[in-house]
Amino acid sequence: MTSDIISKIMDFESGEMTKTEEVIVLFQELGDSGMIFSLQGHYHRLFNQLAEAGLVKIGSDRPDQIMSELEA
Repeated sequence: MTSDIISKIMDFESGEMTKTEEVIVLFQELGDSGMIFSLQGHYHRLFNQLAEAGLVKIGSDRPDQIMSELEA
């Protein structure tokens, strides 16, 4: 992980990331990079909720597989 993404994750976890747009950008970046799968289940579930709401896109040619992994 890059120091930039680690900093963003720390801001998210500490509650310092207060803007919805920032959270969406973070989760899109985590999804695009595949880092989402290295994180706790809470991140998977939130990513799934954001994807269902159309706020983030699943960056895979097999979205059904990704959604299954996120729901686990």
